[in-house]
Amino acid sequence: MLRLRTGNRELIKDLNRNLVLNLIKNRGPISRTQIAKEARLSLATVSGVTAALLKNGLVQEVGQGESSGGRKPVLLRLDPHVGYVVGLKVTEHRLICALTDLDANVVHRSTFPFDAKPGVKAALDSIAQAIRTVVSESGISLEKVIGVGIGLSGVIDGEAGICRYSA
Repeated sequence: MLRLRTGNRELIKDLNRNLVLNLIKNRGPISRTQIAKEARLSLATVSGVTAALLKNGLVQEVGQGESSGGRKPVLLRLDPHVGYVVGLKVTEHRLICALTDLDANVVHRSTFPFDAKPGVKAALDSIAQAIRTVVSESGISLEKVIGVGIGLSGVIDGEAGICRYSA
């Protein structure tokens, strides 16, 4: 059951952090002033949130923006190397596996033979091994992988959790 959190200081901090991080991810490079404007937050709040994001290595300063007078704004962007994502496409006879940074740049890609006929456990073992191999060959630490997406085309039986037909 979905549990609603009451509005307290920690919840507001979490919401503000997520709002700022999403703006940096989707609109970056972006200045603190622009974040404050778009998020409708005070500049002090944005500065506090971005200081924590910089300290934790999630975002980075990447130069200066244009100014119509006064100090040029410092631009922020998501650090694309703070984490990596594995994408895996499952076809009838092969697995296509790619490791990307957070800017969706492919770091390493490999194709592996695949046969789902031996059963679900064997298929999952093959998928896990493909992921381990691609990450290992890339030279990136497995701990830096923050997500895995698996694509399977075909007719999916959501109730049973299986693919009924795959072309």
